[in-house]
This record gives sequence, C-alpha cells and structure tokens, in this order.
Amino acid sequence: MAGIIKVTTNEPQFSAFIKKYAAVAMITYRSAFEAQGRELCSRLMKLTPPLSGQSIKRGMWHRDPESLASYKAILIADNEGDMKKAFEAFSPFRDPDIEDMSAKQIGERRVEKDIRRVLKGVKGATMPTRDNPTVIISQTNPRSQGQDIQVDWGVRQKCQGRDAIRIYADRGGNVYGVDASKFISNPTPGDLAKVHDAARGKRGRVTTAGSKDLVVGRWRWLNMAVAPEGAVQAYIDKKKLNVGQGRGGWAAGFKVFGGKISAKGWVGRHIGAGEVRGWPPENNTNIKVAIINNSAWASNGDPDRIVDNAMEFRKRDMERMIQRILEKRWGEEAERIP
Repeated sequence: MAGIIKVTTNEPQFSAFIKKYAAVAMITYRSAFEAQGRELCSRLMKLTPPLSGQSIKRGMWHRDPESLASYKAILIADNEGDMKKAFEAFSPFRDPDIEDMSAKQIGERRVEKDIRRVLKGVKGATMPTRDNPTVIISQTNPRSQGQDIQVDWGVRQKCQGRDAIRIYADRGGNVYGVDASKFISNPTPGDLAKVHDAARGKRGRVTTAGSKDLVVGRWRWLNMAVAPEGAVQAYIDKKKLNVGQGRGGWAAGFKVFGGKISAKGWVGRHIGAGEVRGWPPENNTNIKVAIINNSAWASNGDPDRIVDNAMEFRKRDMERMIQRILEKRWGEEAERIP
C-alpha cells in the first residue's frame, strides 16, 4: 500500500532563506523558489534508497566513531590525508561485492536476495509431486558450495509422520525437503506475492529471523516456499521494475521545477509516483507548494529522517550561497547572516 509524504515549502525558516537568497542574488522570489525547489527535490532523490555502494560506504564511515577518529588522525598527520585510505583501513565493508555497484544495481540485487530468502526456485522440477523419483544429475544444491548433487525432485514421502516433499539429496546422504504445504506446484504471481509480502518487515525488507534449515535426522527442512524456478525468476524480474519508485516520487517535483530527467530511466519511469501542488503559483510573493511522494516506499521506508535531512541541507547550502555572493560583492568583510 502506498503512503504519502508531503514536503511543504512554506516552513518559515526555509521560506525566509529563499527570500534572502532572492534579494542578495537580485532575482525574483519565484525564480529563487524554483531553483531551490529543484535542488531540494534533487537532494531528496539522492537520499532515498537504494544508495550506491560508495554512498553506503560513506554512511558506514560517518556512523563509526573509530573510523572518524582515525581519519582525523590522518588529516592531522598529513594535510593531504586520503579519505579513500581511511575508508579502506578503518571501515571494513561487510558486503564488498556492492562497493562499486550503482544504486540501481544494488536495488535490484537486494530485491532478488530478499525474495530468494523465502522462495526457493526449483530448476527442472516435475510438477506436481509424484511418488516415483526421476533422478537428474548435476543440479546444484543452493546450500552447498557449488558441488554437484543428484536430485530426485518433488517426491512425496513421510518424515516423522508429516507429509513432506523431497526436493533433493546430496552425496552425503542429506535429504532436503519442505512441508507439503510450502510446495507450490503451479503458482500464480499472486501466490508468490502472498509468500513474499508475509515475510516483509516495516521497511519492506524480508526478515531472516527463523529462516535457518531445520535438521531432523538425515532430513534438512527448507524453511521457505518451493516453486518452479521459471515462475520465481519471472516474479523477481517483475519486482525489480519497482526499483527507483521511491526516488521517482520526488522526480515529479524535480521536473516541475525545471530539472531534466529521462522518462525511460530507472527513476524517471516512476515519475507518476509523485506530484506537486501549488505550482505554478497564483501569487509570486507568497508561494506555498506541496511536494508529494505517493510511492510504496513512502509508507515502508524511513522518509521523515530523509525529508528533515534534505530540508536542513538546503537551508545550510542557501546560507553558504548567500555568504559567497556577499563576499564576492563586498569582499571578505561582509558580515555573516544573523
């Protein structure tokens, strides 16, 4: 279900900075408002997940007091201290594969990882279940390190009195299976979405709590639903198309205020997830605009923190811009804005 996040630009301090900026830059209030509204939406898009690998790395560094202290020590010892060196030395990346990934790549990767935590795709499976096994050679056990195994897919049998489906057996004699109730032989996209949605937390991510295999004798119970791989992959591909929706909710404002964004891009294709009310303004001296994000992220993400960050950043940036204009015009003797 989509949520609604509304950013109103008539917040007193924000409006005051825009008016001061317009006066110092000697442009109209409307022109200043348009420029700052565009920059605000740009900041909102950058802060809204998914983030790039480098952005995640910087966030880890800022949250780690030891890394911060170490980097300050480098700067003290060497005025040309290398930030990258500090990152690598003092902020180990738990998932190094994503360090050089783009935001879109990370978003799509997380979608697939989340879904495969609760949906096991079975390649080459004969559906529905049967009593006589068909042995398929050289399938890969997802819980092993790439070793080949013999697979007898979808065999129905009992385990401790429970109706179970044997999915595969490895060379060590371990039999991997799943409760019959979790064996989805011919799923619709809605069936897979039901399993996926049931495992998602407040922020839309899949929780891993209780997801470990349960060992019962030589049986290893997969704590996930099992379905044909083709159906699972098709569901994943469809969900990947939602990556960028949260940012797209701000893209509408960015475009309304004069920004350029491709409608075919991974963010621009979701521009319909947002809207702007009050622009163009009826009164150029008393502008009140609402930038609205209607995306699913707006109800499942962490929007309040991101909105507050973006607003504060724009106010600080406007203050710096005003000071630079004054210093350029009047020299370094220009007084700072009270």
